[in-house]
Amino acid sequence: MITAKDIKNKRFEKAAFGYKQEEIDEYMQQLEADFRAMEHDLEDANAKIQLLADKVREYRADEDALKDALLGAQKQGKHVIAEANEKAAEILQEAQARAEQLNDEATRQHEQAMAANRAEIDREKQALIVAQNQVADFKKSQYLKLMYVWGHSYEFDNNDNWDVIENFCKYMGGRDDIWYATNIEIIDYMDAAKRLQFSADYEKVYNPNACSVWLQLNSDKCVEIEGGTLVDLNTLL
Repeated sequence: MITAKDIKNKRFEKAAFGYKQEEIDEYMQQLEADFRAMEHDLEDANAKIQLLADKVREYRADEDALKDALLGAQKQGKHVIAEANEKAAEILQEAQARAEQLNDEATRQHEQAMAANRAEIDREKQALIVAQNQVADFKKSQYLKLMYVWGHSYEFDNNDNWDVIENFCKYMGGRDDIWYATNIEIIDYMDAAKRLQFSADYEKVYNPNACSVWLQLNSDKCVEIEGGTLVDLNTLL
């Protein structure tokens, strides 16, 4: 391969009546310059090709490393997902077991509470029956007795025992031997009883009130002291 240096060093023998030496030298110089430019371009192209080749090799190495990294990441990702699914299943199973345990415990406590409430309601029913029978039998014993009934309507809703108060009212209501009074009426009656005036020997009593007051004279007799009257108790024995 001819180079620019070969062209520069080329010498021709002179002959008579040959080409002009000046034209030949000028042409050779131009040819040398062109060859030098071509050689420079070729070297520059070869350098670029080498750089590209190095980059290709680098990219190929990076590609292999990236493939290995992606493959490892895929394997690791599958492993992490499998572990996460397994852990989630364990947590869900434990939560379900705990929920069932709590539900069973809550059900047991609720049943115990309901049983205790039913037992308490039964005891209250029995106590109410005994009390209402005692009050209803007042005329048999002839003792002055007071039965105070109070409560909240919401308790009957909570305990689901409206039948208790309904049966009580049916049994105790509408009697002519029971005085049905409100709180203030009972207070007024007690104040009236305190205002009774007895003689020194307790044989006479005066009722200054407008209402009647009842007195128990002995174990088997109660008498009415009408309002505004003076009564000799001996006449009532």
